[in-house]
Amino acid sequence: MFLLAFEVLLRVLGWQSAPLEGLFRNDPAVGPRHVAGYRGTMTVEGQRAVIVTDSRGLRVAPHASAPAPGARRILVLGDSFVFGWGVAAEESLVGRLQQALGPSVEVLNGGHNGWGPDNEALFLEKEGPSLRPELVLAVVYVGNDLWNVLTGPDRAFESGGMLNARPDVPQRWNRARNG
Repeated sequence: MFLLAFEVLLRVLGWQSAPLEGLFRNDPAVGPRHVAGYRGTMTVEGQRAVIVTDSRGLRVAPHASAPAPGARRILVLGDSFVFGWGVAAEESLVGRLQQALGPSVEVLNGGHNGWGPDNEALFLEKEGPSLRPELVLAVVYVGNDLWNVLTGPDRAFESGGMLNARPDVPQRWNRARNG
């Protein structure tokens, strides 16, 4: 009872908040995805970042300019590192790549927190034809992408706009590892 009361107190006083509440939705073909047209903020280690998604649910800079006519398109897929967890869109890997390549190239941020290569492949299969990228960069994070693939694309789910891990994920990992 004490822990429950303490949790309620923390939430009421705002000392603890869930970053990016409302950002996620379930997509039966891909897994958890970003909500189109989302706008929110997150603070990580004292740094505040504005999070904005476009009509496709891809992260964009809040004041992004339109690409030049005939711009080539690159789609970057990955997890929170590609998304730019805790940093402004311009400071993310995708934002830096966009700055380096200039307006003749449009770099799309296909990074989603909690995704692995399996979700990325499903996303590319579903959305790739409409996005029409000339180049797809898949960023792999060795710290958890093997785990993600072994536990499957449904290892996480959206509930109330938040990303949640399924409780049976450790058991699936153990079964996958032990054959």
